Amino acid sequence: MNKIKCCFSILLALSFGLISPFHLASQDFNQDFQKILDTYVVDGLVNYANPQLEEDLDLLFENNIEEIFLPESKNRTKALLINVYNAAVIRQVVKNYPITSPQEVNDFFTEDVIPYMGLNYNLNRFERELLLDQYHDPRLHFALVCAAVSCPKLSSQAYTEDRLEQGLDSITNAALKDGRIIKIGERSVALSNIFRWYSQDFGDVRQYLSQYDILVEDKQIKYLPYDWSLNDQTKKQGNNSFRYISSSTVRNGGFELKIFNNLYSQIDPNERSNFFTQTTSFVYGFRPNFNIGFDLRYRRVNYLATDSSPFEVLGALSTGGHRVSNLGPKIRWAPNPKRFPNFSIQSAFWFSTSSQSEELANGRFLDWSHATWITQFFNDFTFGDKYSLFTELDFIWEDIGGADQSNRFSTPTTLIFSYFPIKNWTIYGLGQYSPFIQNPYDYFYQYGIGTKYQFTPDLELEISYTSFSNEYLKSVDGTAATYNIGIRYSKN
Repeated sequence: MNKIKCCFSILLALSFGLISPFHLASQDFNQDFQKILDTYVVDGLVNYANPQLEEDLDLLFENNIEEIFLPESKNRTKALLINVYNAAVIRQVVKNYPITSPQEVNDFFTEDVIPYMGLNYNLNRFERELLLDQYHDPRLHFALVCAAVSCPKLSSQAYTEDRLEQGLDSITNAALKDGRIIKIGERSVALSNIFRWYSQDFGDVRQYLSQYDILVEDKQIKYLPYDWSLNDQTKKQGNNSFRYISSSTVRNGGFELKIFNNLYSQIDPNERSNFFTQTTSFVYGFRPNFNIGFDLRYRRVNYLATDSSPFEVLGALSTGGHRVSNLGPKIRWAPNPKRFPNFSIQSAFWFSTSSQSEELANGRFLDWSHATWITQFFNDFTFGDKYSLFTELDFIWEDIGGADQSNRFSTPTTLIFSYFPIKNWTIYGLGQYSPFIQNPYDYFYQYGIGTKYQFTPDLELEISYTSFSNEYLKSVDGTAATYNIGIRYSKN
């Protein structure tokens, strides 16, 4: 009987507007979202890497999205919807993190991720149907933040009914003074693409800007490039945050193409032997943390007098051979990208294209005549804004099924310490040691220097040199070195 009386009282109160579940939900959501802004947002940038953020966002949506709608003031509803949109964008990033741009996620804006009033909305539909079409307020374009650097900055204050007008005016004025949104020159004005994409909401853009004392009547209107890189707090780390992380997987739907040219030249008492290897590697982001691809190796070999140039192997061949020597599939996997974003495992199986390991003139060795299996473990560590350490551990089984003397197993370990003097340029030193698990025991080691330059975030050139040695070279007082040029093109 008491439960019946209680339910009747609540329904009576709802009927007369004494309490409103939507009011309570909006208050709770706004207050809890404010706690998230206070904890994870600084100067418009979000600390997406904090593992607690995902849990807090899940609780925010589970506890505060109300499915009962009662008429409320427009400002109360409007404030809540802005907060819901911005929280949903952050949640969508966190679900797919680590990413460097919302555009890396194919359905970022079109996946149904917002449960609201018994329906599921994607970000695009939520923005257009519930906000822009309902309120016809261009200031919303400066309050709704799409997680990109060229978006207006995310407000550090959650929107509320009593501070809504003040908040929208403040965020709009701040955006129009931001060089990412508008740049005024002597003869032209460059505007964010927001004004072009949503021209129907702004109307006459010159007239709209004049309301904020920005007079551009006689200026040519141009549009600024839109930077879709993530509004992540790591962007404050300086040059380190701009570099390409070679140990991470390619993002979902993206790809990476590498062409690496290696020239190994060895001098012993009798001759100079040169091995040129061009490895073409391709991987595709089949899943957010899983890539598939292939490797293709082309080799050229020659054997010349000790006073010859190592680069003669790139010219006409007279004492060696050349061919595509290996081709095979590979995978790359990031087991736990949220906790260890720069740790991945790569495995490739190379088939030999010839059954002859000794071929052409003088029976010279060109490549193995049987398959090779390579599994590599990568990890990358950053130190401040200018340094990083790349680590690699390999397990290599060569000439699988070949003769006992050539069927060998090795475990190379590589360390590369990098310095970033400017955001596009890397200088590094490297060291590698590789024991061969065989009898008698054998090994090699190499060390050297290199540099990389990013012409764009997608295009990178690398040049390096190493000094190489092993037991044989030491025993004959020989020398060896590698000369390397690589190019990487990726699209994430």
